[in-house]
Amino acid sequence: MGYEHTMTGQNKKKGLFRVAVYFNEAEISALADEASKLGYRRAGIPIKTHKPHGFADEWLANTDGISRLLKFYAQYWRENEATRFKAAAEIAEEERRLAERKKELKL
Repeated sequence: MGYEHTMTGQNKKKGLFRVAVYFNEAEISALADEASKLGYRRAGIPIKTHKPHGFADEWLANTDGISRLLKFYAQYWRENEATRFKAAAEIAEEERRLAERKKELKL
């Protein structure tokens, strides 16, 4: 039931986990371009490369720098989460006040 992955070697010692994420070709291309712009990936690296000693339709995904970009995005989101929630709460409070004001004016 489900996919199990056992940790081995250095990852086990460091307590690191591997997460498999699937993207379609358009999504991975957009992420690769973003990673190149931010300096996490060298520019001009193709997304797909032929599998060594493979058939014509066999290829490998070249995801260099994508994991570092996703880690950067996750860290940025965590650091700015409180600010976003505070702004959302302020907007909700303002909407509530406006609704009460409309009720008072019978609009």
